[in-house]
Amino acid sequence: MESFTIRTPCSSANIGPGFDVIGLALSIYLELRVTIDRTKAASAHPLNCRVTYEGEGEETGEVPLDPSANLITRVALYVLRCHDQRAFPVETHVHIVNP
Repeated sequence: MESFTIRTPCSSANIGPGFDVIGLALSIYLELRVTIDRTKAASAHPLNCRVTYEGEGEETGEVPLDPSANLITRVALYVLRCHDQRAFPVETHVHIVNP
């Protein structure tokens, strides 16, 4: 089983007008925890990817968990397809933590 974590600093650009100029120093990160289990022969999840989410909007279902609809996994799929890969490796789990 392989796993890695990507942490990206949150942006102040979406707070409101003018805040992108100030560039607030935020100590908040969006975190992606990716796990790939190559021991499985097939996946029951679309595009071999299971997306889970915790954080703001978790209860409301605002964040799409379908890998073809979630912006983060759509970008990852675009990169994979640029390298002739049609789907995620079997079985990929992307856990998004958005404080």
